[in-house]
Order: sequence, then C-alpha cells, then structure tokens
Amino acid sequence: MRGDGTLYRQPGSKIWRGQYYVNGKAQNFSTGERERRKAQKVLRERVALVTTGQPVPEDARRLRFEDLEAGLLADYRMNGRRSLKDVPRVLARLRSAFGAWPALSITTARVQAYSAARLDEGAKPATINKELSALGRMFTLAVRDGRMQHRPQVPKLRAENVRTGFLDPADFEAFCAELPDYLQGLARFAYLTGWRKSEILGLMWRQVDLAGGTIRLEAAQSKNGEGRVLAFTPDSTLAEVLAEQAQRRRLDCPYVFHRNGRRIRDLYHAWRAAAARVGRPGLLLHDFRRSSARNLIRAGVSERVAMAVTGHKTRAIFDRYNIVSETDLREASAKVSAYVTEREPRENHESGRQVVPLARKRAAPTP
Repeated sequence: MRGDGTLYRQPGSKIWRGQYYVNGKAQNFSTGERERRKAQKVLRERVALVTTGQPVPEDARRLRFEDLEAGLLADYRMNGRRSLKDVPRVLARLRSAFGAWPALSITTARVQAYSAARLDEGAKPATINKELSALGRMFTLAVRDGRMQHRPQVPKLRAENVRTGFLDPADFEAFCAELPDYLQGLARFAYLTGWRKSEILGLMWRQVDLAGGTIRLEAAQSKNGEGRVLAFTPDSTLAEVLAEQAQRRRLDCPYVFHRNGRRIRDLYHAWRAAAARVGRPGLLLHDFRRSSARNLIRAGVSERVAMAVTGHKTRAIFDRYNIVSETDLREASAKVSAYVTEREPRENHESGRQVVPLARKRAAPTP
C-alpha cells in the first residue's frame, strides 16, 4: 500500500533492501534478510518508527559536525549559559579537526587521536578537556533530540595542571602593599570574601547596604546562576574596605571598584608586576578564592557557612579550594604529639596499667 515502502534486491544480491520516503526524499537501507517475509517485517518496523517521529539510522547518517555544532550553540543560547562567550574559541578547535565529517565518523578512537594531536601541539589537558566536554555535549543533545540513537564515548584526559595557589595573611599584606591604590581595595575584598573575578568587578553600589551591613549578589552575576547575600558587622575588616571604597566613590560610576571612574576590566598588567616584586610570579586573583576558603575554615567558620560566603555550590569543589599547607600539617603533628604526651601518663596512672616491653618480660626470672 502507498506509504508502506517497497522492497527490492540489487542485481547479484540475495539481501532485500527497503525504500521509503520522508518529506519527498527516498530513504534506502538494507534489511539484512534473505527471506521476503522477514524483510517485509523489518520494513514495516522502520516505517513505523518514522511515522511516530523516532530516530532511524538514515537520519544519523545524514548528520554532520556542523549540525552538532548548531545544536550546541542553540542549547547555550536558550539556557543563557554564561560560558557562551568562550564557546567560539572551543568550537574553532573542534571545527578544524571534524568540520567536514559526518557525525557517525567521529568515533571514540578518533576522539582519542584528536586528544593526542592536541597534546603534541602543547595544549594543556584542562584545555583539551573543555573541548572534549563541548563535543560530548553535542552528542548528548543529538541523542536527546532524536537525531542519533547512540553517542560515542568521549574520554577525558587526566588534568594535573589544577592550580593550588594561595597566600597566607602575611604574604597577602606584602603583596597588597605593592599594588596601586585603585587595586588594593579590590584585592582585600577578594581575599576576605573569596568571590569570583566577574562578581567583584561587576559589583555596584546599589547592591551594597553599608548601614545594614549586607551585599546582595544578583543571580545574573553568579556563575552558578544563584544570587546570594553577604552580611558583615560594622567593625569588620570588610566594612573598613567598603568604607574606604565609599570615599573613592564617584557619582558618574556605579561600580564599587573602579579606576578613575571607569570600570576595571584588565588588571593583570599591574597585578603581574606586583606579584613579581614579591617573588610570587603567576599569582592570580582567583588564588584569593582558594585563600579565602582556607582562611574561613581555619577561623572556625562552619563549612556550610563558608560555602555560602564564597558561593561554592558543591562540597567536592569547595574541598579542592580548602587547601592543606605544610604549616597545617606541622600544626597537626604538634597537636597529636601534645595530646599523646599529655594523655598517656594520666590514663596509665588512673587505670593502673603498665605496658612492659616483650624483651623485658622474657628476661624476667621465673618464680
């Protein structure tokens, strides 16, 4: 019947092939069957999938990398992803490798070959993993949207270049003294709160209530898409930092931290120079996020409250920022030594226990 498709065999072949039409375009496939009755059943099942809108192998064969790329960009735009501005750079690398390829040709083996080639070019594992994440997301969206039935595995690399920098309070003061005046308040705010660079640079006075002791970060400014409130006391160091910034406030500039009335966008020229002068080349503003997380915990603040201050959403990520230093380990060793030294004699005296070395016990005369 019309719409059920047809069966045919190519000259010299015993395998039946099926044909049906979608939007006026012929779709041909092999049923893999030699018997007409079984081939007819395969054809009916394939046509049934098409009429219900489910994906079929013919759709996936026509899918190309550029279609996957378009799907990823559409998903980022619809969901308002803050990382949308970084996507073109990532996609440029993927496009240079897979731009003319059918989607089904991008196999796991070819993804691994891509990773090896990028390593040979000198790319860092963390950079490559960002590109692989974008590629994996493309396939996930294609499967979700019914354009593919299965997605290949996109194995990530082990990234060992995770930054672990932080500054102790004394080192921070030395570094801060080397910064120009317009950056010192920004650095102190970052060191105390652990906020992200974009959150600090975009902070406006309308979000700050000096009298009430609160700062409200809007959801659009937060990386995780959730707003939060930071409260402080009038006698706190944070209050002093904001009071000093209030004295520098200009009516023609809405931002808390600015340079001569203009929003600060590029601070790392002066930042790198100051870091070099104190012997900490490579120090980043983001290192203060790690420093703040560490300082909050060592000040006795509970982890839940500390995460609310810094804006960490998961415990696993917060633990990565709460770095243990050699000083922490030495303090732990000293504390356990003091505990053992203090408790052992007292417990033995109270209980009457006496531990006798095995060698001495064997040497003792038999009664």
